[in-house]
Parts: sequence; C-alpha cells; structure tokens
Amino acid sequence: MIRDFVDYTVTTIPPEVISIGNPLISYVWEIPKNELNKYPYSLSLNAAIIFAYDLSATILFDETSQTPYFQYQTIFSSTVIDQIAWYIDVRSINALFKLIIDKTLAGSGIWNIMIYYQQIWTLITSQYEIEKILPEI
Repeated sequence: MIRDFVDYTVTTIPPEVISIGNPLISYVWEIPKNELNKYPYSLSLNAAIIFAYDLSATILFDETSQTPYFQYQTIFSSTVIDQIAWYIDVRSINALFKLIIDKTLAGSGIWNIMIYYQQIWTLITSQYEIEKILPEI
C-alpha cells in the first residue's frame, strides 16, 4: 500500500521533497474488528518480539505488506478473544529503504527515535552512508 501511495503522491509532489517515516511501534488488534474493539493497542517493536516469544507464538511474514505478524488468543470472562499483532522488522525497513531509492525520494525519518531498535541501526550503518544535513548551531 505504501508503494501505491508513493506512486500516486509523486504525480503531484516532487519526489525529492518526500520523506517516508519508519514507525518503531507495533499494533495489536482484536479480530474480527468491530465497533467495540476498533482501536488497537501499541507495543514497542522489541516488546512485540518478546511478547511473541512469551506466548510461544509463531511469527509469520506477509510478503505483500513486507511485515511480520503473529496471532494468539486470550481469555476474558470465559470468552476467547482472537488477537493479531503486526509490526516491522529489518525486512520491512529494507523494503521501505528500497522504495525510497527506487522512487528517488528525499529520505526517511524515524518515528519515536527514543525507542531503541537495534535492527534499524544495523541495517542503516551496514548499507548506507549517513550524511548530516542539519546546519551547525
């Protein structure tokens, strides 16, 4: 969906001024979604991985969206609730960076840089030369 959005956006906005964000957050939804549970709750990416491990959940990967996810069940008041967690990993980040290069976009930003996520920094420092573009103060 991001590729489709960028394809549309570059028809009206010059690609060299478009920057795409990397959300360092995961979302957990109840399924099926309805009016009572339409809002997900969030976890850090590291917390999502630890949560999947604690649940012994199998982490799957959706090739279309380039994102990992896992499903699990909880019980609340004797009711079984199906839930799904979606997040990003190094494969997701790499796909986004490839899109930025393919479309000659301005670059990428990180949403909530205060949450440390080793995978993104390993990818960035191993594949890219970082250039400081902010003026000296």
